[in-house]
Amino acid sequence: MAPVPCRGRRCDSSMIAHVAAFLGELRGLDPQEICNITNANARRVSGLD
Repeated sequence: MAPVPCRGRRCDSSMIAHVAAFLGELRGLDPQEICNITNANARRVSGLD
């Protein structure tokens, strides 16, 4: 499901900033910190560390 400002459109990677902002609000973190954490998790899971 696309984030609120993009509802009705197909969800794709161009909406990552909206998702990070929403998660940042929920977690009390800066959206960039959400992106950093997600990136680190993806690199760790993929064995790219």
